[in-house]
Amino acid sequence: MKKIISLLLISVLLLSAVVPAFAEDTMTITLEEAIELAKKNSLVLKNFDSNILIAERNLKSAIYQADIVKTDGVISDSEYLENGKIKELYPAKQQRIVDDLLIEKEEAIKNIEIEVTNAYYSLYNEMLSLETQRDNLVVQQLELESKQQELSLGLITQNTVLDLENNIAQMELANDKAEWSIEMAQMDLAKTLGVDLNTKLILVEALDLSVSFEYDIEFLAEQSKTQGASVLEAEKDLEMKIFEKNVVNKYTRYKSPENSEDYDQSIVDLEKKLEDAKVTEEFNVRSDYNSILNAQLDLEIAKLKLEVAERIFQTNLVKSDLGMIVYLDVVKSQNAVDSAELDVLKKELNLYDLVETFNYSIQDFITKQNELEINE
Repeated sequence: MKKIISLLLISVLLLSAVVPAFAEDTMTITLEEAIELAKKNSLVLKNFDSNILIAERNLKSAIYQADIVKTDGVISDSEYLENGKIKELYPAKQQRIVDDLLIEKEEAIKNIEIEVTNAYYSLYNEMLSLETQRDNLVVQQLELESKQQELSLGLITQNTVLDLENNIAQMELANDKAEWSIEMAQMDLAKTLGVDLNTKLILVEALDLSVSFEYDIEFLAEQSKTQGASVLEAEKDLEMKIFEKNVVNKYTRYKSPENSEDYDQSIVDLEKKLEDAKVTEEFNVRSDYNSILNAQLDLEIAKLKLEVAERIFQTNLVKSDLGMIVYLDVVKSQNAVDSAELDVLKKELNLYDLVETFNYSIQDFITKQNELEINE
Protein backbone atom coordinates (compact mmCIF):
# COMPACT_ATOMS: atom_id res chain seq x y z
CA MET A 1 0.00 0.00 0.00
CA LYS A 2 2.90 2.36 0.76
CA LYS A 3 4.24 1.74 -2.72
CA ILE A 4 0.84 2.43 -4.23
CA ILE A 5 0.63 5.76 -2.40
CA SER A 6 4.15 6.55 -3.54
CA LEU A 7 3.18 5.84 -7.13
CA LEU A 8 0.13 8.04 -6.68
CA LEU A 9 2.27 10.96 -5.58
CA ILE A 10 4.54 10.45 -8.56
CA SER A 11 1.59 10.45 -10.93
CA VAL A 12 0.13 13.63 -9.46
CA LEU A 13 3.46 15.41 -9.75
CA LEU A 14 3.91 14.07 -13.26
CA LEU A 15 0.50 15.23 -14.38
CA SER A 16 1.15 18.62 -12.82
CA ALA A 17 4.22 18.82 -15.02
CA VAL A 18 2.27 17.80 -18.11
CA VAL A 19 -0.53 20.32 -17.51
CA PRO A 20 0.44 23.74 -18.91
CA ALA A 21 0.62 26.49 -16.31
CA PHE A 22 -1.82 28.56 -18.33
CA ALA A 23 -4.49 25.85 -18.56
CA GLU A 24 -7.80 27.28 -17.40
CA ASP A 25 -9.89 24.12 -17.19
CA THR A 26 -8.22 21.91 -14.59
CA MET A 27 -10.17 19.38 -12.54
CA THR A 28 -8.94 17.42 -9.55
CA ILE A 29 -11.12 14.33 -9.28
CA THR A 30 -11.40 10.99 -7.48
CA LEU A 31 -12.64 7.84 -9.17
CA GLU A 32 -15.97 7.99 -7.32
CA GLU A 33 -16.46 11.61 -8.35
CA ALA A 34 -15.54 10.71 -11.92
CA ILE A 35 -18.16 7.96 -12.05
CA GLU A 36 -20.89 10.22 -10.63
CA LEU A 37 -19.96 13.01 -13.05
CA ALA A 38 -20.11 10.61 -15.99
CA LYS A 39 -23.56 9.42 -14.93
CA LYS A 40 -24.76 12.99 -14.52
CA ASN A 41 -23.53 14.02 -17.97
CA SER A 42 -24.43 10.80 -19.80
CA LEU A 43 -26.68 11.42 -22.79
CA VAL A 44 -27.38 7.70 -22.88
CA LEU A 45 -28.88 7.78 -19.38
CA LYS A 46 -30.82 10.94 -20.16
CA ASN A 47 -32.26 9.25 -23.24
CA PHE A 48 -33.21 6.25 -21.12
CA ASP A 49 -35.00 8.52 -18.64
CA SER A 50 -36.94 10.15 -21.47
CA ASN A 51 -37.81 6.83 -23.08
CA ILE A 52 -38.84 5.33 -19.74
CA LEU A 53 -41.09 8.32 -19.08
CA ILE A 54 -42.72 7.92 -22.49
CA ALA A 55 -43.07 4.16 -22.04
CA GLU A 56 -44.69 4.61 -18.62
CA ARG A 57 -47.15 7.08 -20.11
CA ASN A 58 -47.94 4.64 -22.90
CA LEU A 59 -48.46 1.91 -20.31
CA LYS A 60 -50.90 4.07 -18.36
CA SER A 61 -52.73 4.86 -21.58
CA ALA A 62 -52.87 1.17 -22.53
CA ILE A 63 -54.21 0.25 -19.09
CA TYR A 64 -56.84 2.99 -19.33
CA GLN A 65 -57.89 1.79 -22.79
CA ALA A 66 -58.05 -1.78 -21.51
CA ASP A 67 -60.38 -0.69 -18.71
CA ILE A 68 -62.86 1.09 -20.99
CA VAL A 69 -62.78 -1.08 -24.11
CA LYS A 70 -65.81 -3.29 -24.70
CA THR A 71 -65.69 -6.93 -25.69
CA ASP A 72 -69.30 -7.79 -24.86
CA GLY A 73 -71.93 -7.12 -27.51
CA VAL A 74 -69.38 -6.48 -30.28
CA ILE A 75 -70.75 -7.71 -33.60
CA SER A 76 -67.76 -7.31 -35.93
CA ASP A 77 -65.22 -10.17 -35.72
CA SER A 78 -62.31 -7.88 -36.53
CA GLU A 79 -63.42 -5.33 -33.93
CA TYR A 80 -63.87 -8.09 -31.36
CA LEU A 81 -60.31 -9.30 -31.98
CA GLU A 82 -58.87 -5.80 -31.88
CA ASN A 83 -60.73 -4.97 -28.67
CA GLY A 84 -59.43 -8.20 -27.14
CA LYS A 85 -55.89 -7.17 -28.00
CA ILE A 86 -56.49 -3.73 -26.48
CA LYS A 87 -57.85 -5.33 -23.32
CA GLU A 88 -55.13 -7.94 -22.73
CA LEU A 89 -52.25 -7.85 -25.22
CA TYR A 90 -51.31 -4.19 -25.59
CA PRO A 91 -50.94 -3.46 -21.83
CA ALA A 92 -48.69 -6.53 -21.52
CA LYS A 93 -46.55 -5.33 -24.42
CA GLN A 94 -46.25 -1.85 -22.95
CA GLN A 95 -45.31 -3.32 -19.56
CA ARG A 96 -42.61 -5.37 -21.30
CA ILE A 97 -41.22 -2.21 -22.90
CA VAL A 98 -41.01 -0.46 -19.52
CA ASP A 99 -39.36 -3.47 -17.87
CA ASP A 100 -36.81 -3.83 -20.68
CA LEU A 101 -35.88 -0.15 -20.54
CA LEU A 102 -35.33 -0.29 -16.79
CA ILE A 103 -33.06 -3.32 -17.17
CA GLU A 104 -31.16 -1.71 -20.04
CA LYS A 105 -30.68 1.46 -18.00
CA GLU A 106 -29.12 -0.52 -15.14
CA GLU A 107 -26.79 -2.20 -17.62
CA ALA A 108 -25.89 1.19 -19.08
CA ILE A 109 -25.06 2.51 -15.61
CA LYS A 110 -22.76 -0.43 -14.95
CA ASN A 111 -21.10 0.02 -18.34
CA ILE A 112 -20.42 3.65 -17.47
CA GLU A 113 -18.85 2.63 -14.16
CA ILE A 114 -16.60 0.13 -15.91
CA GLU A 115 -15.72 2.53 -18.73
CA VAL A 116 -14.83 5.36 -16.34
CA THR A 117 -12.77 3.02 -14.14
CA ASN A 118 -10.80 1.80 -17.14
CA ALA A 119 -10.25 5.32 -18.49
CA TYR A 120 -9.23 6.60 -15.05
CA TYR A 121 -6.67 3.88 -14.43
CA SER A 122 -5.47 3.92 -18.03
CA LEU A 123 -4.50 7.56 -17.61
CA TYR A 124 -2.87 6.69 -14.30
CA ASN A 125 -0.85 3.91 -15.92
CA GLU A 126 0.21 6.10 -18.84
CA MET A 127 1.63 8.64 -16.38
CA LEU A 128 3.52 5.98 -14.45
CA SER A 129 4.83 4.53 -17.71
CA LEU A 130 6.17 7.90 -18.83
CA GLU A 131 7.91 8.41 -15.49
CA THR A 132 9.60 5.01 -15.80
CA GLN A 133 10.67 5.71 -19.38
CA ARG A 134 12.15 9.03 -18.36
CA ASP A 135 14.15 7.33 -15.62
CA ASN A 136 15.43 4.76 -18.10
CA LEU A 137 16.42 7.52 -20.52
CA VAL A 138 18.45 9.24 -17.80
CA VAL A 139 20.25 5.98 -17.12
CA GLN A 140 21.04 5.51 -20.80
CA GLN A 141 22.36 9.06 -21.05
CA LEU A 142 24.63 8.45 -18.06
CA GLU A 143 25.84 5.25 -19.65
CA LEU A 144 26.56 7.12 -22.89
CA GLU A 145 28.79 9.53 -21.01
CA SER A 146 30.64 6.58 -19.50
CA LYS A 147 31.03 4.86 -22.88
CA GLN A 148 32.32 8.04 -24.47
CA GLN A 149 35.04 8.16 -21.84
CA GLU A 150 35.90 4.52 -22.54
CA LEU A 151 36.01 5.33 -26.26
CA SER A 152 38.45 8.16 -25.66
CA LEU A 153 40.66 5.68 -23.80
CA GLY A 154 40.44 3.20 -26.65
CA LEU A 155 38.64 0.59 -24.52
CA ILE A 156 35.64 0.20 -26.85
CA THR A 157 34.83 0.78 -30.51
CA GLN A 158 32.90 3.64 -32.06
CA ASN A 159 30.09 1.23 -33.01
CA THR A 160 29.32 0.61 -29.33
CA VAL A 161 28.79 4.33 -28.79
CA LEU A 162 26.77 4.68 -31.99
CA ASP A 163 24.49 1.81 -30.96
CA LEU A 164 23.89 3.44 -27.60
CA GLU A 165 23.18 6.83 -29.23
CA ASN A 166 20.70 5.17 -31.55
CA ASN A 167 19.02 3.49 -28.58
CA ILE A 168 18.77 6.83 -26.78
CA ALA A 169 17.23 8.44 -29.86
CA GLN A 170 14.61 5.70 -29.97
CA MET A 171 13.87 6.15 -26.27
CA GLU A 172 13.43 9.89 -26.77
CA LEU A 173 10.91 9.16 -29.50
CA ALA A 174 9.20 6.68 -27.19
CA ASN A 175 8.97 9.40 -24.54
CA ASP A 176 7.36 11.74 -27.05
CA LYS A 177 4.84 9.01 -27.88
CA ALA A 178 4.21 8.41 -24.18
CA GLU A 179 3.48 12.10 -23.65
CA TRP A 180 1.05 11.98 -26.54
CA SER A 181 -0.50 8.84 -25.07
CA ILE A 182 -1.11 10.79 -21.87
CA GLU A 183 -2.84 13.52 -23.82
CA MET A 184 -4.98 10.93 -25.59
CA ALA A 185 -5.79 9.23 -22.27
CA GLN A 186 -6.69 12.64 -20.85
CA MET A 187 -9.10 13.29 -23.70
CA ASP A 188 -10.52 9.77 -23.46
CA LEU A 189 -11.30 10.22 -19.77
CA ALA A 190 -12.71 13.71 -20.39
CA LYS A 191 -14.94 12.34 -23.13
CA THR A 192 -16.10 9.55 -20.83
CA LEU A 193 -16.94 12.09 -18.14
CA GLY A 194 -18.80 14.29 -20.59
CA VAL A 195 -16.59 17.35 -20.02
CA ASP A 196 -14.61 19.51 -22.42
CA LEU A 197 -11.85 17.48 -24.09
CA ASN A 198 -9.30 20.16 -23.19
CA THR A 199 -9.99 19.74 -19.48
CA LYS A 200 -6.83 18.68 -17.66
CA LEU A 201 -7.68 16.04 -15.09
CA ILE A 202 -5.58 15.55 -11.97
CA LEU A 203 -6.15 12.12 -10.46
CA VAL A 204 -6.11 11.86 -6.68
CA GLU A 205 -7.57 8.39 -6.18
CA ALA A 206 -5.40 5.99 -4.19
CA LEU A 207 -5.37 2.73 -6.08
CA ASP A 208 -6.93 -0.26 -4.39
CA LEU A 209 -7.15 -2.98 -7.01
CA SER A 210 -7.21 -5.88 -4.58
CA VAL A 211 -9.84 -8.48 -5.38
CA SER A 212 -10.91 -11.70 -3.73
CA PHE A 213 -13.10 -14.22 -5.43
CA GLU A 214 -14.28 -17.74 -4.76
CA TYR A 215 -16.75 -19.08 -7.27
CA ASP A 216 -18.63 -22.34 -7.50
CA ILE A 217 -18.27 -22.35 -11.26
CA GLU A 218 -20.44 -25.43 -11.76
CA PHE A 219 -23.30 -23.79 -9.85
CA LEU A 220 -22.85 -20.54 -11.78
CA ALA A 221 -22.76 -22.35 -15.12
CA GLU A 222 -25.98 -24.16 -14.24
CA GLN A 223 -27.62 -20.96 -13.03
CA SER A 224 -26.66 -19.17 -16.23
CA LYS A 225 -28.94 -21.50 -18.17
CA THR A 226 -31.95 -20.17 -16.27
CA GLN A 227 -30.88 -16.74 -15.01
CA GLY A 228 -28.57 -15.48 -17.76
CA ALA A 229 -29.56 -12.13 -19.29
CA SER A 230 -30.03 -13.47 -22.82
CA VAL A 231 -31.91 -16.50 -21.46
CA LEU A 232 -34.35 -14.30 -19.54
CA GLU A 233 -34.77 -12.13 -22.62
CA ALA A 234 -35.47 -15.15 -24.82
CA GLU A 235 -37.94 -16.51 -22.28
CA LYS A 236 -39.80 -13.20 -22.22
CA ASP A 237 -39.96 -13.16 -26.02
CA LEU A 238 -41.31 -16.70 -26.05
CA GLU A 239 -43.84 -16.02 -23.30
CA MET A 240 -45.05 -12.87 -25.04
CA LYS A 241 -45.51 -14.68 -28.34
CA ILE A 242 -47.43 -17.53 -26.67
CA PHE A 243 -49.54 -14.98 -24.78
CA GLU A 244 -50.24 -13.12 -28.01
CA LYS A 245 -51.31 -16.34 -29.71
CA ASN A 246 -53.62 -17.19 -26.80
CA VAL A 247 -55.21 -13.75 -26.89
CA VAL A 248 -55.81 -14.05 -30.63
CA ASN A 249 -57.32 -17.51 -30.08
CA LYS A 250 -59.50 -16.21 -27.28
CA TYR A 251 -60.96 -13.36 -29.30
CA THR A 252 -61.33 -15.11 -32.67
CA ARG A 253 -64.82 -16.36 -33.61
CA TYR A 254 -65.91 -19.26 -35.79
CA LYS A 255 -62.68 -19.64 -37.78
CA SER A 256 -58.97 -20.33 -37.47
CA PRO A 257 -57.08 -17.60 -35.62
CA GLU A 258 -55.49 -14.91 -37.72
CA ASN A 259 -51.95 -15.90 -38.86
CA SER A 260 -52.05 -19.02 -36.68
CA GLU A 261 -49.35 -20.78 -38.73
CA ASP A 262 -47.09 -17.77 -38.40
CA TYR A 263 -47.52 -17.84 -34.63
CA ASP A 264 -46.63 -21.52 -34.50
CA GLN A 265 -43.48 -20.98 -36.55
CA SER A 266 -42.48 -17.97 -34.47
CA ILE A 267 -42.88 -19.98 -31.28
CA VAL A 268 -40.70 -22.76 -32.68
CA ASP A 269 -38.05 -20.21 -33.67
CA LEU A 270 -38.15 -18.58 -30.23
CA GLU A 271 -37.81 -21.94 -28.51
CA LYS A 272 -34.68 -22.55 -30.56
CA LYS A 273 -33.43 -19.08 -29.67
CA LEU A 274 -33.96 -19.90 -25.99
CA GLU A 275 -31.92 -23.10 -26.23
CA ASP A 276 -29.13 -21.25 -28.04
CA ALA A 277 -29.16 -18.59 -25.33
CA LYS A 278 -28.69 -21.23 -22.63
CA VAL A 279 -25.64 -22.64 -24.41
CA THR A 280 -24.21 -19.18 -24.99
CA GLU A 281 -24.69 -18.08 -21.38
CA GLU A 282 -23.01 -21.20 -20.01
CA PHE A 283 -20.12 -20.79 -22.43
CA ASN A 284 -19.70 -17.13 -21.47
CA VAL A 285 -19.64 -17.91 -17.74
CA ARG A 286 -17.00 -20.59 -18.16
CA SER A 287 -14.98 -18.51 -20.62
CA ASP A 288 -15.03 -15.40 -18.42
CA TYR A 289 -14.04 -17.47 -15.40
CA ASN A 290 -11.08 -18.93 -17.31
CA SER A 291 -10.05 -15.40 -18.30
CA ILE A 292 -10.01 -14.46 -14.61
CA LEU A 293 -7.85 -17.48 -13.77
CA ASN A 294 -5.43 -16.60 -16.57
CA ALA A 295 -5.29 -12.98 -15.42
CA GLN A 296 -4.60 -14.14 -11.87
CA LEU A 297 -1.77 -16.33 -13.16
CA ASP A 298 -0.34 -13.41 -15.14
CA LEU A 299 -0.41 -11.30 -11.98
CA GLU A 300 1.39 -13.99 -9.97
CA ILE A 301 4.07 -14.24 -12.65
CA ALA A 302 4.47 -10.45 -12.67
CA LYS A 303 4.85 -10.47 -8.88
CA LEU A 304 7.55 -13.17 -9.13
CA LYS A 305 9.39 -11.06 -11.69
CA LEU A 306 9.17 -8.11 -9.31
CA GLU A 307 10.64 -10.21 -6.50
CA VAL A 308 13.54 -11.20 -8.76
CA ALA A 309 14.12 -7.58 -9.78
CA GLU A 310 14.10 -6.49 -6.13
CA ARG A 311 16.62 -9.21 -5.17
CA ILE A 312 18.91 -8.15 -8.01
CA PHE A 313 18.63 -4.54 -6.87
CA GLN A 314 19.51 -5.44 -3.28
CA THR A 315 22.45 -7.54 -4.50
CA ASN A 316 23.72 -4.68 -6.64
CA LEU A 317 23.52 -2.33 -3.67
CA VAL A 318 25.88 -4.65 -1.78
CA LYS A 319 28.17 -5.03 -4.79
CA SER A 320 28.27 -1.26 -5.22
CA ASP A 321 29.25 -0.76 -1.59
CA LEU A 322 32.06 -3.28 -2.09
CA GLY A 323 33.25 -1.55 -5.26
CA MET A 324 32.45 -4.54 -7.43
CA ILE A 325 30.15 -2.61 -9.80
CA VAL A 326 29.60 1.03 -10.73
CA TYR A 327 26.61 2.90 -9.34
CA LEU A 328 25.14 3.06 -12.84
CA ASP A 329 24.40 -0.67 -12.52
CA VAL A 330 22.49 0.04 -9.31
CA VAL A 331 20.41 2.67 -11.07
CA LYS A 332 19.66 0.22 -13.88
CA SER A 333 18.45 -2.42 -11.44
CA GLN A 334 16.28 0.17 -9.66
CA ASN A 335 14.68 1.04 -13.00
CA ALA A 336 14.08 -2.66 -13.58
CA VAL A 337 12.22 -2.75 -10.26
CA ASP A 338 10.17 0.29 -11.27
CA SER A 339 9.24 -1.37 -14.58
CA ALA A 340 8.29 -4.59 -12.82
CA GLU A 341 6.11 -2.68 -10.33
CA LEU A 342 4.35 -0.94 -13.21
CA ASP A 343 3.72 -4.30 -14.87
CA VAL A 344 2.23 -5.65 -11.62
CA LEU A 345 -0.06 -2.63 -11.45
CA LYS A 346 -1.24 -3.22 -15.02
CA LYS A 347 -1.89 -6.90 -14.30
CA GLU A 348 -3.80 -5.95 -11.14
CA LEU A 349 -5.97 -3.57 -13.16
CA ASN A 350 -6.70 -6.24 -15.74
CA LEU A 351 -7.71 -8.75 -13.05
CA TYR A 352 -9.77 -6.13 -11.22
CA ASP A 353 -11.61 -5.23 -14.40
CA LEU A 354 -12.36 -8.87 -15.26
CA VAL A 355 -13.59 -9.69 -11.75
CA GLU A 356 -15.80 -6.59 -11.51
CA THR A 357 -17.35 -7.28 -14.90
CA PHE A 358 -17.86 -10.95 -14.05
CA ASN A 359 -19.40 -10.14 -10.67
CA TYR A 360 -21.89 -7.82 -12.32
CA SER A 361 -22.87 -10.43 -14.89
CA ILE A 362 -23.47 -13.10 -12.24
CA GLN A 363 -24.86 -10.94 -9.43
CA ASP A 364 -28.28 -12.57 -9.69
CA PHE A 365 -26.67 -16.02 -9.62
CA ILE A 366 -24.70 -15.16 -6.47
CA THR A 367 -27.86 -13.85 -4.79
CA LYS A 368 -29.56 -17.16 -5.57
CA GLN A 369 -26.55 -19.09 -4.25
CA ASN A 370 -26.58 -17.12 -0.99
CA GLU A 371 -30.30 -17.76 -0.56
CA LEU A 372 -29.74 -21.48 -0.97
CA GLU A 373 -26.90 -21.48 1.55
CA ILE A 374 -29.05 -19.61 4.09
CA ASN A 375 -31.92 -22.06 3.63
CA GLU A 376 -29.56 -24.98 4.13
